[in-house]
Amino acid sequence: MLEAAVTVHGDAGSSVEVRDTSVTVTRREKAAPGTVTGPLGCGTGPDEPSYLAVDLDTLPLNQPVPAAYLLRSPQQKAARQLEADHGQSVSLPHTVEEGDFYSLFLIGRTERYDTRWKATITWWDGKDMHRRTLSGRDGKDLRVVPTGDN
Repeated sequence: MLEAAVTVHGDAGSSVEVRDTSVTVTRREKAAPGTVTGPLGCGTGPDEPSYLAVDLDTLPLNQPVPAAYLLRSPQQKAARQLEADHGQSVSLPHTVEEGDFYSLFLIGRTERYDTRWKATITWWDGKDMHRRTLSGRDGKDLRVVPTGDN
């Protein structure tokens, strides 16, 4: 399981609205025994964070899957339970008022593969839509491997 923290700050002179978070699995390989990747993080805001957990084993390769699907898919039932165990599930769209912060933890889980994946956050600043793809510390896709505790 891998957790990646995302913090959105309303600092554009007005509020911003987080519209979507999509997840794309970019590669799956047979998991190598003994490989474990630690958590990533980029800070959190002062509010109660939201969680979006994703069972990466059930997603198609190289196709963005929006949060709306992840939050209702029967294939993501175990992931939704993981969200509930951590705290509040993500609810989109979410408005971030000017000067406020919004923290979202993305939790990628796999039981079978060495998996590379990425997440894309989409937000609106009142004038324009923006997208940012999240990556690991090295600029590459996020990576998660089975650890036996999923």
